[in-house]
Amino acid sequence: MISLRGYLPVLVSAWFAFPACSNDASKPVAQLPDAGVVLDRDPEFELYPQSKLLEVEITLPDADWQQLKGEGRNINDVFSGCSTEAFEYTKFQAKVRVGEHTFDKVSVRKKGYLGSISMYRPSLRVDLDEFLADQSLGGSKALTLNNSLSDRSYAAQCVAYERFAAAGIPAPRCGFASVKVNGESMGVYVSVEPVKKPFLRDHFGGDQGDLYEGGGDCDFRDDLLKNFEKKTNESEPQSPQLKALSDALKLPDEQLLAALEPLLDVDEFMRFWAVESLVAHWDGYSGDLNNFFVYVDPQKGSKLRFIPWGTDNALEDGHPFLPTMDWPRSALAWARLPRRLYAIEDTRKRYQAILRDELGKHWDEAALNSKIDAIASLTKDSVDASAVAVLHSFINARRASLTSELDAAAKPWTIAERAPTVCRPDSQSKISATFSTIWGDLAATTAVAGNTVTATVQGSALAPVYVVAAAGVSTDPAAPGKALRLTVGNPDGSFTLFQFQLNAPSLAPGELKLHGFEVFGYVLNGRTKDDGTVSIATVGYIGKGSITFDAADITTGAPIKGHLEADIVSAPPATPATMMPVMTMP
Repeated sequence: MISLRGYLPVLVSAWFAFPACSNDASKPVAQLPDAGVVLDRDPEFELYPQSKLLEVEITLPDADWQQLKGEGRNINDVFSGCSTEAFEYTKFQAKVRVGEHTFDKVSVRKKGYLGSISMYRPSLRVDLDEFLADQSLGGSKALTLNNSLSDRSYAAQCVAYERFAAAGIPAPRCGFASVKVNGESMGVYVSVEPVKKPFLRDHFGGDQGDLYEGGGDCDFRDDLLKNFEKKTNESEPQSPQLKALSDALKLPDEQLLAALEPLLDVDEFMRFWAVESLVAHWDGYSGDLNNFFVYVDPQKGSKLRFIPWGTDNALEDGHPFLPTMDWPRSALAWARLPRRLYAIEDTRKRYQAILRDELGKHWDEAALNSKIDAIASLTKDSVDASAVAVLHSFINARRASLTSELDAAAKPWTIAERAPTVCRPDSQSKISATFSTIWGDLAATTAVAGNTVTATVQGSALAPVYVVAAAGVSTDPAAPGKALRLTVGNPDGSFTLFQFQLNAPSLAPGELKLHGFEVFGYVLNGRTKDDGTVSIATVGYIGKGSITFDAADITTGAPIKGHLEADIVSAPPATPATMMPVMTMP
């Protein structure tokens, strides 16, 4: 999954497409001695409780745990589109206790595409049947434990999945777990039902059809069909229904519906689409060509059925990759199928009627707010109160926001389809820097002798007139937490700002590796305008390399010194520059 809430700055203005669908395939298993067979199958066991925390304790060799935590894709490979090999997580053999049930021989691996990966508190996938095929618990053979880095309310995922289920869309169950690894508490995780064969049997009456996962850059377009990842019947060719749907979407409006009906239940898809829009699941199929499954259902004439996934960015207004005002909030339609249906007046009206129906039947503000508060009470040791407040605000404002748009003339979807990802080898460059500052003031403007930056940004080498280093806590709600900022003055009067988000539990002397959106940097170019504002555009990201601290202490006034060596990946062409209050430079 691509998860960005709380990690990308509000200044993000690049439109980028992620290459290929997310692939959590795994390397050969790291073996432990055979601990014997433990069979424990209890169909009455509640695997997804919402009134209590399910206790999960995992035990594995420390060396394996350290390797697991360090694995992950990096921003540079993803954003440049130049990865040459499919990424794989390693499966490690472990022991797991789930409630009162113990399994001595299971596999555990890290999970996540990019935005949710963490080297301190990783999301985890536990497969009970990796070594012993008949191991299961509560009717399931796997646990999916999400660290909720992008959903600090801990409520968005479960509330969103329940809106899909209420609408009659097959959706994963969702609960909460308290997780320990090797005796160390990892805090609260959101436990989401894996979309595997038990899920298919429960919702579709069988599991013989082809199941596909759609990650970043997956759509029913000839150039993107290769990105669908097959999850069942993997040795067989891709289902012809995917190409048939791609072909149908090339037809003129007057022929489209007749061509779609044999391939999917249009009203059912529109209800799926309506709920994605209702809960503002911008990171799903309709809004981001990402985070969904499709099942070729033999019970329904091999029609395609859509399944939601990755809802940790739901229940938040806006979209980090789209212009602020240029799209209808009542209809996410960046993907081709909803885009075509929205452009036809009759199907747009059908869709809008379905959305109104969902808003009327399944959007009960009092019940939803009560649900969020109950989850916050359950997850109180981990939850971010400000994130809970954001969810309440979204819930309370959503009806009026959608109704005002539905009651007005339909706002067209005018944003162009996303171009397929291509490798941009010239996007890669490097930064080398030394820094010396004190902790506590990110707005520092004094250049200090010895601060240096050597970097190439968008093909041009910087020639610093000054270098300002600053360190402290960012209060930007979209990029909160500890940060290191290097500001370079350029000869033409502009400036280049490198900000590193340091979302490590603590800072100390030594090496800190860049990792996902947990420890990473972004690059901004800015210029002060005559009216006292600063025009700023995101021009790059820094996701590979490390920062080495000679001194690091987050006590106010403490010295922050060190150097860094890292790789920059240039952002694709940006949307119009963001405006922000004036920043005074020396």
